[in-house]
Amino acid sequence: MKKEFITKADGVPEAIGPYSLAVQVQGPRRHITLSGQLPLDAEGKLIEGGIEAQTKQVLHNIEQVLRTTQASLKDVVRVFVLLTDLNDFDRMNGEYRKWFPDDKPARAVWESPHLPKGALVEMIAEAHAPEEPIPEAAPEFPPKLIMGDPDLRRRTRHMRPRRETED
Repeated sequence: MKKEFITKADGVPEAIGPYSLAVQVQGPRRHITLSGQLPLDAEGKLIEGGIEAQTKQVLHNIEQVLRTTQASLKDVVRVFVLLTDLNDFDRMNGEYRKWFPDDKPARAVWESPHLPKGALVEMIAEAHAPEEPIPEAAPEFPPKLIMGDPDLRRRTRHMRPRRETED
């Protein structure tokens, strides 16, 4: 099992503490665990404008970190939401539902009286993405077959018929 620690993502500020933005685990499927995302812009400045604007920024940051791992919001399976005031729940949901219009990940929401940087919302996401990102260029065909090549199965997997399985 291979782990990759994601410490930078386009348009997202660096971590404000000793943690990674996400950890990607390579296995039968890639499991990507994101650290809590705050409503900070790329320069690390707190977004003003209330719970809706902050929720939008948090989900944008989650999307950007996932792009760094070549995953997307469609791969998200679970989200943990922390709100400083549960009275913001419905307004947070109004923005949240725009980002997950179809398949909605499992979710839990907690009230936390204080969040870092004075944020109103923080979210932690987990995603399960395809084993290998879709290649941007078509692979060489036929592949170079070298006897004893330990990567032969991996390099030719895309050429074999796939069975439909449920994860």
